[in-house]
Amino acid sequence: MSGRGHASAGFGEILAETRILIVCGSGGVGKTTVAAALAAMAAKQGRRVLALTIDPARRLADALGLARSGDEAVPVSLPRGSRGALWARMLDRETALDRLIGRHAPSPERRAEILHNRFYRHVSSTLVGAHEYVAMEELAHLAGQDDHDLLVLDTPPAARALHFLDAPRKIATVLEDPVFRAAVGSFASAGRVSRRGLGVAGLALRAFSRLLGSEMLRETLEFLVAFQEMFDGFKTRARDAARLLEAPGTGFVVVATPHRSSLDDAARLADELGRRDMRLLAAIVNRIHPDPGEPPGDTAELAERLMREGGGQFRSPRELRRLLFQLVENHRRFQGLARAEAALSGQFAERLGRPLFGMPRRTRPVTDVAGLLDLATGLQQR
Repeated sequence: MSGRGHASAGFGEILAETRILIVCGSGGVGKTTVAAALAAMAAKQGRRVLALTIDPARRLADALGLARSGDEAVPVSLPRGSRGALWARMLDRETALDRLIGRHAPSPERRAEILHNRFYRHVSSTLVGAHEYVAMEELAHLAGQDDHDLLVLDTPPAARALHFLDAPRKIATVLEDPVFRAAVGSFASAGRVSRRGLGVAGLALRAFSRLLGSEMLRETLEFLVAFQEMFDGFKTRARDAARLLEAPGTGFVVVATPHRSSLDDAARLADELGRRDMRLLAAIVNRIHPDPGEPPGDTAELAERLMREGGGQFRSPRELRRLLFQLVENHRRFQGLARAEAALSGQFAERLGRPLFGMPRRTRPVTDVAGLLDLATGLQQR
């Protein structure tokens, strides 16, 4: 795998070396909470951090002050003694895509024309892969500014984590394809000239007219006329976004849960990052059960002592022994679960070749920044 190792470094030192931190993994592993916790940790240590999150749970959104923020970055209050600053932003796909159109549109008039186009509004809410591409393009845009010295991105939920890595190059490849450009150009021409003489495109237009209706077809053609003018801008930004993934200041953290299928997915993702020359900094196994240690050995002796010192709280030694037996059995099951997770995590660490950290399972959801910092403080290298 590519990138420098950090075999003995703590996570704070890893964060200190990074300009862009991308938190990735398969769905359901807690990427959003982990990303927010790492952002809070870096801000407490002195960085000016923007956490860009995707669809956070309601309690986490409230903790970050995102409940009423829309798509704007909002400042997050940090505990007294923190040396940096933290902002959070919940990326809304449609709003971010509108901003993207605004950056590429050749004129304010063309921008307004596109944003009010019904075909564009439908595409912006349904286009497959739009969330991944918009997130990466927005990250590239933010990286070109000096407002923050650390950007933390929680990658979009996807069945395959690699969708995010592939999105910029896929968009650029499509926009560069001569067949695609010729097809769009042919259909866009229909917005300016008669459909006669368009050959195959004319036949297709008549078919689309019957399917969509003449009004929707007109708006589709108007969108294609406008979009054709922005090909080069989109292509350039897509290439810039793809290169950003491989930049020296960009680092990835892979998140998994302590289950074999999740760890296997994370290992494959780590291998793929290495194959693409993308810098894997570390992995985090989230929701680890702590090892409770050995249970008490002699429950009979413990029961007798509790009977003597319990002040009459227990009705009989027999009932107390039964209760202690059940508690010990639960302790052993919990211990077995924790050690099984540790064994799986150890196998994952050997395959990974990068620092592996465990983040403990919490019995209650995170509801404030203090809870996020507690999570980050609980990170332990395994």
